[in-house]
Amino acid sequence: LYVDSDSDLYYAKIAALSTSDDKKIASDVDYMKLSENGSYLYYMKDCSDNIYPPNSGTLYCYKVGEDESKKVGSDVGCFYTLYGHFQIGMDGSTVYYLKDIETIADVYFSYGTLYSWTYSEGESVKISSDVMERSLSSALLSGVINSKGFTYQKYSSIDSDQNIHVDL
Repeated sequence: LYVDSDSDLYYAKIAALSTSDDKKIASDVDYMKLSENGSYLYYMKDCSDNIYPPNSGTLYCYKVGEDESKKVGSDVGCFYTLYGHFQIGMDGSTVYYLKDIETIADVYFSYGTLYSWTYSEGESVKISSDVMERSLSSALLSGVINSKGFTYQKYSSIDSDQNIHVDL
């Protein structure tokens, strides 16, 4: 898998210093992430270059060897074209993502609605609302997510000293 200078995503066989059987998967890819098992590639398109208000794009999943990608969801949070607000489950076929991102005024933190999506089912499932994007105890930014359970923080309020209050 590779992205060329035009932001087009390809699947190809690699031998020594060349590729063969190059197959174009998508155009104008902003960000991508491969599952640890190498079977699923998640990528985002249509992320804007603005920092605020929070940006969103469309998340897709390509299963290696398949003909076409599946659309996971729209309005998925992204930061520029640097990363998407999603993490891949341990099996690779499930992705967890935030959409409907809201920014907490004056403090550079955001929260959104947490969803899961599994390749075989093809439908997104809402897990919770008001989930902190950058919470330190959150598996959403710490790596691969174990679908049997993980901890995340929910935004509760902000006080006059700019301290954010969360619930686990």
